[in-house]
Amino acid sequence: MSNTDDAVTDEIMEIFSEEVAEVLVLMDENLADWKQNPENDKALKEVRRAFHTLKGSGRMVQAFDLGELAWAVESLLNSVIEGSQKPIHAIFELLADVRPVIPKLLSAFESGSSASDVGVPLHDFIQRAEDIPHERGPVYDPQTGQETSDAPMDDANDRAVQTAELDLLAVRVNQFDDQLVKLKAQLSGLTGELAIAQKLQQSSPKRQEVEAVKRQADSLGREINDLKYFVKNSTEQTQQQIQDVQQQTQKNVSEKLGDLDKYRDRMMGEMDKRLEKHTQDMNVVALKGAFAAFSLSALMIIVLVMG
Repeated sequence: MSNTDDAVTDEIMEIFSEEVAEVLVLMDENLADWKQNPENDKALKEVRRAFHTLKGSGRMVQAFDLGELAWAVESLLNSVIEGSQKPIHAIFELLADVRPVIPKLLSAFESGSSASDVGVPLHDFIQRAEDIPHERGPVYDPQTGQETSDAPMDDANDRAVQTAELDLLAVRVNQFDDQLVKLKAQLSGLTGELAIAQKLQQSSPKRQEVEAVKRQADSLGREINDLKYFVKNSTEQTQQQIQDVQQQTQKNVSEKLGDLDKYRDRMMGEMDKRLEKHTQDMNVVALKGAFAAFSLSALMIIVLVMG
């Protein structure tokens, strides 16, 4: 153990090493399942949970290199779970490259070495994880093991997708409140951890321990900022989606009202035609009656005259 990590006991180190070994077994099993079927959400969540465990445990024992790498990968997998990122081939490539690096970072931590000392380009891996969400890469095809581009959609398919998205929006709006509550709870927890870390930084008599706590506080501060940005961005997106739904609904209502107006005008026209025809028929009957009465009167006069 290095002087930097002399606050970590041998017992904690042993527990941490065993936990990393167990996490790697879990990761290997579920990563293979997810790669075989990118639609397997359960396997994806287990892989994400493995990196979440490495992040939390790594920070707890001050294995910051391992913790920072795990955090970067966990954030990327969170975006896949949320649906904002597709399981493109670059993600599986990154996971394949990161997997053998984890034992090296553990060994470096145990010996008091850095990532560069064991030949691990830590910042390159973290940068790759952060850059993937900005890529529009091909989707991994488990049948061929190759990359496949998304098929272009025609106008009809595009409209169908937009309709489906509008149908799902109502559900997403209802779920957003629950997600927001959870995010606020996480933010509150991180704020508490940051306060503890800052207090430890102020009270620690050892410079090396102060530096370690400072790094942890900075890391927690970045995560809090990420969560704040996510909450703000999610709120803006949801408000825009609600506005789009309202506009679409207003458009649909206007179209329906226009159809009703046309139907009303058509029915009124039919009624006017029928009323006009009925009036004409009544006039003909009245004329026939008058003519019959006139003919009878004339006949009676002729009879009287001749008689």
